[in-house]
Amino acid sequence: MGGRSVLRQYWVNQLLDNPRVDLRQAEAALDHRLSGTHLAVEGWLHGTTATVDPAAVFDRLTSLLYTVLHARGRPLLVHTDEADARIWLAVRPGCPVDPDTVAAELGDAALPVRVALGIVRPGLDGFRRSTRAAARAKTLALSAGAGTPKVVAFTRVAPVALLADEPRELADFVFDTLGDLAVNDRRRELLRETLRVFLATNRSYAATADRLVVHRNTVHYRVQRAVDHYHLDLDANAFDLHFALTICRWHGSKVLRRK
Repeated sequence: MGGRSVLRQYWVNQLLDNPRVDLRQAEAALDHRLSGTHLAVEGWLHGTTATVDPAAVFDRLTSLLYTVLHARGRPLLVHTDEADARIWLAVRPGCPVDPDTVAAELGDAALPVRVALGIVRPGLDGFRRSTRAAARAKTLALSAGAGTPKVVAFTRVAPVALLADEPRELADFVFDTLGDLAVNDRRRELLRETLRVFLATNRSYAATADRLVVHRNTVHYRVQRAVDHYHLDLDANAFDLHFALTICRWHGSKVLRRK
């Protein structure tokens, strides 16, 4: 199994990095067709995993994703570490990739994993692009810390995932936009997250309360506190505010200021 995994990793690296890779030889070695439409997935163990068998967990994850996404052909699974794996699925063009549905299935299966979903793209170029997208989504999920959703889809976090390599510029933008609301403490974190969800739900107090599982009056208090105390203008600066708050949500301490 170890030798097979090394061989698969070699050919995956060839596909990702070698512009003159022999596609027929790669397909034969990997037993995976490259002419179809691809979705790359990053998976990594999470939580209490001392007694689990990583190979069995990732085999179950592959089977679950195959079923949920109505994949076709033979999936490709490559272990990149003892606790990490990459999966490629052949899916139909335009296949909807809903992270909430995948997360619900993972919860029902009680799999101790986190998942990052790439984008659906055709051919060898699509194989490469989806792999890069899944890797960026994983990097972002890891940077978000304890509050990370079980499943992160690149399509939902693309704007902030694409800027992951510019932490100083992101930090400057966040502080210029949010001022002292960008200080890293628990009280301001609650205000930031409430305001982010409030803007994402078209300023609905009821929808924000439902999303955060708090009382509507709590949402109203937090929004007003953020706006009044930190001198924010929701009408003149809504896009920048929402973007800055989303950066805080995913990049956390990397972009926030200390007291």
